[in-house]
Parts: sequence; C-alpha cells; structure tokens
Amino acid sequence: MKGGGIISKAGYIFDMDGVLVSSEEYYFSLRMQFLEEMNLPIYYSDINDYVGVDPKEEWKMMIPDPQQRTKLLPVFESFWEKHPIDYRKCLNDQVPEFLADLRKMEKRVALVSVGTDAEVDQMLTQCQLSSYFDVVLTGEAVTYSKPAPDIYL
Repeated sequence: MKGGGIISKAGYIFDMDGVLVSSEEYYFSLRMQFLEEMNLPIYYSDINDYVGVDPKEEWKMMIPDPQQRTKLLPVFESFWEKHPIDYRKCLNDQVPEFLADLRKMEKRVALVSVGTDAEVDQMLTQCQLSSYFDVVLTGEAVTYSKPAPDIYL
C-alpha cells in the first residue's frame, strides 16, 4: 500500500478518508447536491477546500450565516441520513491485506479521523476492519480537530 500511514517504532497511524477509503468525492458531491437542492450559493466549489476539514467547520463553510446554519442543520442531517455511503465501494485496494500483514507482524495500529464516531464505526463495520485497530480516535475525542495535531498526539 502506498503512503498514508505514519510509521513509528511503536506502530502505524492511519487516517480514514483518503487513506483507507476514498470517500471524499462522495461526501463532496453530497454537499454540493444539498446546496443545489436548497438553492443555496456555493461558496467553496473545490473538493480540496473540504479535504481534512472538521465536519463542523465544513458546515460553516457551506452555510456562512449562523442563523441560516441553525435553521438548516436539521434539514441537512435528514438529507445526509437519506444518502448513506457504502464504504465497501470506497475501500482502497490492498488495505485489508496490508492491515492483515501488520497484524501478523504484531504491529500496533491506530485509526484517526475527523469524522464522527458513527461514521468511523460504520466504515469499520462495513469493511470488516475493526479487528485490525488497537486504537480508534475521532474528531469527537479531541478539543482541536485537524489541521491541529491533537488527534495524532
């Protein structure tokens, strides 16, 4: 498997989106679809503006006005739930094999993601990867999410 993991003497730390699964395009398309369906302006139309950004910050980027954000959040959450991702379709080739090899070598393996606990659990379950990780941390577990280094520390 190419790149993505941080190698240390103690083990490996993996990010989820863009490393284990290629889900950024799906999530980006879903955000753009929501904005279009709601006839809202698109302030950030480049996928790279969203990659690695905390979901709360993404929401602020999508809907800059605080009052409008508050009003639309339940609508967006309902929209999001109606369009679930199938992580199995996004799983990067060789990930299960590489993680199995690390397990055989008795390496410690961690997963960190700015995603929510529910999203990370969903990916691990759908892709049957839970058994490979000794530690799983999400953006919900730290005060400052990426790009701050807190989740890695």
